[in-house]
Amino acid sequence: RVEQLRASAALGAAEADRVSAVARLEFAEMSLARLTGLDRAGVQADRLDQLRPGGSREPPRDSLLALLRQRNPKLQAAASRIAAAHAAHSAARGAWFPSLRVEGKLVTYGAADYSATTEWQTGVRLYYPIYSIGGRSASVKRTEAMVGEAEGTYRELDQAIAAQLDEALARLTEARGQVDALAAAVTQWEEV
Repeated sequence: RVEQLRASAALGAAEADRVSAVARLEFAEMSLARLTGLDRAGVQADRLDQLRPGGSREPPRDSLLALLRQRNPKLQAAASRIAAAHAAHSAARGAWFPSLRVEGKLVTYGAADYSATTEWQTGVRLYYPIYSIGGRSASVKRTEAMVGEAEGTYRELDQAIAAQLDEALARLTEARGQVDALAAAVTQWEEV
């Protein structure tokens, strides 16, 4: 009777551990689903079939990371800021080039005898401001700094997303391993 009570207590402890591991597994799956933007069923069935018992234990990290990079709105906004900073930098560098203006106008001149003479005037004007060199240099340097800042922000967000993905995958692998081990332990204790 004592041995039966011990086995029953051990079985109860194993069942409690199994329930805890299943809860951690569900939390890991929900975290991964939230991180990837997929629904939880898609994370369970489509993306992580290799994690199921009997399958490979290597998760498809690269494909999930690529999916995250495509769907993450913060990363997309950071990429747009990089493109805008590059465009601003190109515009600032363009201020160093002279501008060529083609002009034309119709001019009417009046005389003392109230007669009017109409003429066409056309011309080409080359415009290059000489006294704004400091302003143009500062503008180019400012936009270079904007590009560097935008690229740094993108790299930082990308690394944070990769770290979150690695953490979620590690939790998922740990939880699945615990579920498998505890399921085997429950089976053994039931046999005992």
